[in-house]
Amino acid sequence: MGKITVIDKESTGLNAISRLRSETPLPAADRQYRWITAVLFAISLLTLCFYAGLLTAGRWETDEFFDSALIERYGLKHFFWYRVTDWSPRPIGELLAGSYLALSNLLDRPLIGSCLAILWAIALAVAIGAAKLAKLSASVATALALFALSLLIAKPGEMFYWPMAATAYLPCWAAMLAVTLMLMGRGPILAVVLALVLMAWSFEAGAVAALVFCLGEIVLRSRGGERRETWLFSAAALCALMVCFVSLTHRFAHSVEVMDPSSGLAENWVKSALAAVPIFAKEIIDVSGLPVFWGVMIKASLLCLGPAGNRTPEGWMHRLFWSFALMIAAWFSVVAALHQFGNNCCERLFTFRQEMILLALVNLGGLLFVFPKPMRMLLLTCLIAALFFLRLPALRHDYHIKPFIIADRAHNWQAGHTADQKMVFLIAPLGEIVNPNVFPVG
Repeated sequence: MGKITVIDKESTGLNAISRLRSETPLPAADRQYRWITAVLFAISLLTLCFYAGLLTAGRWETDEFFDSALIERYGLKHFFWYRVTDWSPRPIGELLAGSYLALSNLLDRPLIGSCLAILWAIALAVAIGAAKLAKLSASVATALALFALSLLIAKPGEMFYWPMAATAYLPCWAAMLAVTLMLMGRGPILAVVLALVLMAWSFEAGAVAALVFCLGEIVLRSRGGERRETWLFSAAALCALMVCFVSLTHRFAHSVEVMDPSSGLAENWVKSALAAVPIFAKEIIDVSGLPVFWGVMIKASLLCLGPAGNRTPEGWMHRLFWSFALMIAAWFSVVAALHQFGNNCCERLFTFRQEMILLALVNLGGLLFVFPKPMRMLLLTCLIAALFFLRLPALRHDYHIKPFIIADRAHNWQAGHTADQKMVFLIAPLGEIVNPNVFPVG
């Protein structure tokens, strides 16, 4: 009797090959998906290029003038420690802002376009790198599309075109986007933790989101016996807790920022927390410059755009808690504004909350609603194209006034060097995309 050889199809890879053949899309479907992805990449890149073309029209506000003089007088080290330990505990955000202003003083130039371009490039690199680490399909197109949506969904003037805001908000936003993409896929835990630390040390709202998420991860992973991961998230939680503690005991203990004392909300946590609920509920369905109906439709469509990604029971819990952490941090941002200012200040905070809501909805949609990749990419392409078309009049307006903004900014810089104790400060035209002036006439 001949010898019988039993072949293990799993070990030889025959099953894998047969599965691959069965799952490989038809050539026509594959070409269709590639075309849709290419169009998404193109419209996202076009959007980014149009918005990036306005970077040189960014401008300084009171913070830059005050902090630049502070650095000139006392040095970068004094500025950094004062800000981090007493006023704004953002080690990364304040280091970037202080270094930028110190370089501006050294070269005697505002360097606004250069500073913003570098921040945008870093944010894009972080997003694309995270999508690659997560091994998502169409990773570059997905990262560019979400970045483009962040510019289109709300007025980006202060967050993206004001250096003092951008040095804190953009690194935080890029880190949030990185965490979202890596949780959708299977990004390395160490990379997720590093992104959480970047969030926490860039901006206070990022610290709140990182702290809430890390606490949930510590509970989940300690129950699962994942000791190394538990320690990593514990370290990130401590970094976020430091920022929250310094904020509560220092900046929030001051009353110098109250803008509307008549509201009765300033310095009252309970009233601010209650008042923030309806405000934040409206912001969830809001899209800048559009009626409520279209805001609801656009926000609902975000639930159709998230890739299914990691939908294992463990991955499902991590991603669900991430959306929860983003929404809690966004709501607390409203609470903090009401407590600190007495009203729902400011444009940059509203914009940043819209970015958090964007990521929370896209991530949540990938968990609840699984759409085929071609349909998902097509919907995302149509949404970006429609919003870009709606923003075209504002873009045209700002490209028209861009030369005047640059000329007035150059005049003001030279006027500041005159020997006279007084200077003429020209008010540049107001932008619809770029940040407006905050200096009143006179």
